[in-house]
Amino acid sequence: MLCPDVWNLPVPKYNYEVFEANNNLIERKISSGNFSEYITIAFPGDFPHPASVEKVLLGSDSYILRQLPLRELLEPEFIEAFVKRGNFYALSLNQQTDSECSVAVTPSGILSIAVNKDAFESIQLTGKPIQTSRKSKDRYLNRRPLCRVCRMPKIRQPALLGTLSLRAVASWLCSLAREYMPVIAQISKVNVQEAATILRDKMMLLHDLFEYNVPFCLYDKLADEMFIAITRLIENIKSRQELNSSMGKFLSEVNVAVSLTEILLSSNLQTLHFDQIPKMMRHIFYTKLDQLPGLLSLDLGSLSGGWKTQDMEPTVLNGIIHMRHLQSICINYDATDNIIRSLGECCPNLVAIDFSSSKCITNASVELLIALQNLRRVILYRTSVSMEGYIRLLMNLPRIEDLGRYDDLGRCLSYIDTYYPDQDELQLTKFISHYATTEHLQILGRLCPKLHTISLFHNALLLDLMALIAIDNLRDLKLLSADFFGDQIRHVLEVKGCNLTHLHLEHVDEIDMNALIYISQFCPDLKNFVIYNCELVDSTSLCMRRFPIPPFMNLERLTIAASCKFWHLDFLFSTAFKIRYIYVGTMVPADDDLIAHVLSKNPMSQLEEFRVIFSEALTINSVYKLANSCSNLQKLSELESWTKIKECELAEFRNMIGKEDGESKEDFEEKVVDFLEFLGLLVLDCPTEGDDFLTSYGFSGAMEDATKVTVIKWKGFFSKYMLKRVFNYLQVYIHEFPSVPWVALNVERTSRTPFEDAFSDGTFSIANDNSFTVILSLSKPFIWHQILPIGRKF
Repeated sequence: MLCPDVWNLPVPKYNYEVFEANNNLIERKISSGNFSEYITIAFPGDFPHPASVEKVLLGSDSYILRQLPLRELLEPEFIEAFVKRGNFYALSLNQQTDSECSVAVTPSGILSIAVNKDAFESIQLTGKPIQTSRKSKDRYLNRRPLCRVCRMPKIRQPALLGTLSLRAVASWLCSLAREYMPVIAQISKVNVQEAATILRDKMMLLHDLFEYNVPFCLYDKLADEMFIAITRLIENIKSRQELNSSMGKFLSEVNVAVSLTEILLSSNLQTLHFDQIPKMMRHIFYTKLDQLPGLLSLDLGSLSGGWKTQDMEPTVLNGIIHMRHLQSICINYDATDNIIRSLGECCPNLVAIDFSSSKCITNASVELLIALQNLRRVILYRTSVSMEGYIRLLMNLPRIEDLGRYDDLGRCLSYIDTYYPDQDELQLTKFISHYATTEHLQILGRLCPKLHTISLFHNALLLDLMALIAIDNLRDLKLLSADFFGDQIRHVLEVKGCNLTHLHLEHVDEIDMNALIYISQFCPDLKNFVIYNCELVDSTSLCMRRFPIPPFMNLERLTIAASCKFWHLDFLFSTAFKIRYIYVGTMVPADDDLIAHVLSKNPMSQLEEFRVIFSEALTINSVYKLANSCSNLQKLSELESWTKIKECELAEFRNMIGKEDGESKEDFEEKVVDFLEFLGLLVLDCPTEGDDFLTSYGFSGAMEDATKVTVIKWKGFFSKYMLKRVFNYLQVYIHEFPSVPWVALNVERTSRTPFEDAFSDGTFSIANDNSFTVILSLSKPFIWHQILPIGRKF
């Protein structure tokens, strides 16, 4: 006979965490565990049933493999096909963690094996012991990466300690400059020359301090942080300026701030791009280029725009003669033969030059360029170099890979092929021209076997696009002014699409739903897709309704600035599950219905930037839906140009994000626990009236009417990606039905994972009972609740 006291057990000792959180934090919490067994959803019964959530789960079927040898998971073919190219996960079925051998593979590519002592010694694994009983550590855990480099978790990473240190250094310099400002301003009233001398000495001391203490490999990053900090300092000075303020004091303070730039004039600086430097600071670098002998890459931009080329030349020459390690230089408009001559004499490692729009560069300059035998990239667009000069460059620079845009480049290759039949294969990898013929493409296939990037302006009278098939390594294709079907783009993609990663269609007609389907099937590895100034038309019928290959499964960047229909956007957005950047032009008919429809099928969990230039249909509701669904979203650009969004709505949205609840933590946790206890009784099918359901627990009596709550349960094998999809769908659901007061999601983790944390370090939770509950509400922040077992030994 059982003792009556067994029905009056005390409540197990436990702790719990309850807090309000945004969707990003909850996404990270959900991603902390790889495998779950039970999913339960509860919501008020008088509201619409979230039927589509079943489709979310059905979209990722799991399979049971019986008597699978573990060595199959270590085969290179298996790792390449499943581990590296997807989110593969596996778990031993019906294995008890504390007594039997168990195996798991996580989506990050980690194979974990938990075995007993006899098996550990017999198969001679390496690993560490883990405790599953109080007396001894009789289990061993082995973990190994299946691929050489494991993927990082898909969450925003915090700044590195080195980055934080550089930001702190830049902030310290700005605070030091604020201390100098009143002193320099006061001295300037008496003696301007003395103030300049004191400031120069101070900057020289700081320059030496940084040059001797900052590692050279961090100098470029320090420069970036300095530019940001100095710009903010100058903006702060401007904001304090008033109508009656002293102009002399203002100029003195700005001078001190700009002088901080001199600290960066060091041989440790390796990269200098003038277009990334605030204009107020550029003159310091320009006049002191001779103090930067360690530069590897120099971009001087447009300088005078070609108006004062002769005046600019001496300063540039004075800097170049000291740059022995220079590898890349860009001078637009103001490059001269003297500069090229100095580069040949002083920069033996130079591999890339860009002298675009410099009219002083002529065929006479080609001889100087040929002397630079290591050149791989030569950009002479809109210079005075003719076809003869380009031919000489192609024939005399053996390592040349990129000549930029040159419309007669095809004619140059044809000339070489005709008059120099013994010419060796060229190393060109890019061909950009607005004048090309079928013959030119055929010659490209023979002379340039390493070619992988082509940009063409199509002329139906001169060019047959089927000639692109001869380009073996084609990966990046840009086509202008063509018909998708009439000019046989479809057939080109059918043959060459398997290698394409970038596709740009500009002024291309005959693009309909069938064309998009063909692109999605013929180009499975496409990462960047641009549709620009095209008109997407209706289709009379679809070529296929079931897709052998998931459409746009690897697409990361999508740019669409074209006239199109709802279904075109739906197909593009809903199928690109790895999309990270979306750019939408003014002619695209995006509206709230489209966003809601797309997010119900594709939560875009990896989306980082969503940019719509102009919209007359999108409202603040789409902003909420995108912000709540896209966990990695960092930028929502051009919201001010959405005409249906009012300033007060944007302000309310920002306030809601930053809103803090004034309720005490204890009261808040008590309310959440009472509410979750009520939901738990529903999940367990317990009655909610009376006190006889469990004598150890008390019920507050709130919400006794359980008939108005709907509970949906699933049991199976659920990965963290499926949980994230369910969570994202529920976010979309509460936005589609704003009147729903709450939706609760309860997840119970599996107890069969061969991980060290599954045993909870010998505490009460031997079965790894780490279930959690999320309460979603549109009007309030989401709530997270999780049990944390404590202090109960075996």
